[in-house]
Amino acid sequence: MRPKVIVLIGGPGSGKGTQAKKLQEKYGFSYLATGDIVREVAASTDANDTFAAAFKERMHAGIPQPDDAIVTLVRRKLEKMDSREGMIFDAFPLSVPQAEGLSKIVEEYGWSEPVALSIRVSKDEVIKRLSMRQDARVDDTPEIVARRYDEYVGRIDGMTRYYRDRNSLLEVHGEQSIDDVHRDIVRALEQYWSTV
Repeated sequence: MRPKVIVLIGGPGSGKGTQAKKLQEKYGFSYLATGDIVREVAASTDANDTFAAAFKERMHAGIPQPDDAIVTLVRRKLEKMDSREGMIFDAFPLSVPQAEGLSKIVEEYGWSEPVALSIRVSKDEVIKRLSMRQDARVDDTPEIVARRYDEYVGRIDGMTRYYRDRNSLLEVHGEQSIDDVHRDIVRALEQYWSTV
């Protein structure tokens, strides 16, 4: 059995972080969130790491990271991880070139083709959830949340089509209880894996 790969898709407030933890517990897969490894690179103090230096320079200048830099970042992290049981990717890939980069990684590692799991939550629900958070940040005003939601949807549109065209996109209704969303995710995954 080749290790399985899940690509989690869900905008801010979709609950995908919570669902990722539940999937980890259920399947024993390793978990890689791009945000975490970006923060690791940002905190790096290795003067000889030219990749990290260039990455940080772009970050501080507010320049978006090129797709190949994100793919390289993920590759570097995977080299230090145990991925024998399977992998859950959170916030990677976020574009078609990144999805193509993941396909190459999957091939090299001998993993199963990725299944993309989209947790669908409406814009109104996202605004409601993030505006009600107890740790409400300055950027959690309804207007800013709405803009972040639109930006996210626009950004992942191509990647979502990429997986849909490969018949490997699963969509789950995210406006239910955490346990019900988890139940639907597991059901969708098990059904998908039984056919590939």
